[in-house]
Amino acid sequence: MGNPKFLIIKTGSTYAELRKKRMDFEDMIMNTAGMKEVKWVIRPLLNVELDKVPIFKGIVITGSHKSLVTGYNHDKHFKTVLDIIIKNKIPTLGICFGHQLICYVMGGMVSRNPIGPEFGISTINLTINGLSDPLFRGVNKARLEVFSSHVDSVNKAPPDFVQLAWNEHSLFQAVRYDSFLYGVQFHPEFDKETMEFYIMKNWKLLTKDHLSSPLFKDNPNKLLKSLRSLKKPRVILKNFVGIALNA
Repeated sequence: MGNPKFLIIKTGSTYAELRKKRMDFEDMIMNTAGMKEVKWVIRPLLNVELDKVPIFKGIVITGSHKSLVTGYNHDKHFKTVLDIIIKNKIPTLGICFGHQLICYVMGGMVSRNPIGPEFGISTINLTINGLSDPLFRGVNKARLEVFSSHVDSVNKAPPDFVQLAWNEHSLFQAVRYDSFLYGVQFHPEFDKETMEFYIMKNWKLLTKDHLSSPLFKDNPNKLLKSLRSLKKPRVILKNFVGIALNA
């Protein structure tokens, strides 16, 4: 029968310099999941073959530098894909923009975060539902440090979505629909070096954010100095693959 197939839907790519130096979103996801028994298939969103979606054991939707707030042209096509996912109850995980896209097409709201961008190491708080959810198995704590890189956020979850994690930046750092559809605002596939690159690349934005609220927002130098390797959030991708394999 061969190895179970997992689909990675590319909604965008990381910076060209980072792609050349290291890897793109899908490479980070596959490396972090680390499942040799899984066959990964990568498709840009518009190249997803609708009739083949049901063959996949699990699906991961990548992040993107695009924005639903400033304009995104492919949300209707994504809804078609998502309708097939829901009909077949295929375990699916949306990361950052992927999380926002899931919530948006299912009736939630996404906006530019009024608190400002969230970059670097963030602390999220697991809800009671989050603490008992298999996506966070092995975390064993109500608070979890993760890597973040976003300026938009979900400010209203769709109907019937369960809140799994939150922080002062976003009430919906992680959500679940039914038992198979997940979204996380943070990047479980990032490592310290990737996060460092994102801070450097967004230096002007983060400096401006700090100067507008110096008592509450760290300057990019401090964000850089606080970076360190994080093991716990990387478990989340492994947990998701386990959820999908056992579904």
